[in-house]
Amino acid sequence: MMKRGVIAKSLLLWILSMVALPLFAGEKEQAVELLAAAQKAEKRAATVDGVWRDVGKYIANAEKALEAGDYKKSMELAQIAKEQSELGFQQMVSQQELKIPSYYK
Repeated sequence: MMKRGVIAKSLLLWILSMVALPLFAGEKEQAVELLAAAQKAEKRAATVDGVWRDVGKYIANAEKALEAGDYKKSMELAQIAKEQSELGFQQMVSQQELKIPSYYK
């Protein structure tokens, strides 16, 4: 009776490890890809001086979370950095052609 319980637990652990490990590996790869996309977006925003204040902090914290194995937090922070970089780029591009009225000069 005791052997069946041990075998059942071992089998259950083996099945979970076969299912869970690939899921976590996929999550890590997603976090790495999203972090790379955030860094690329930051560089693009920098080309037009459109990097927002906290983007660097979000990327640094995403890198720390990735190293610590907290892939979900890393992806959340990298997503915020990516979105802010894209918005900063759009903002600066939209304002390049901005004409200031003469009464403000």
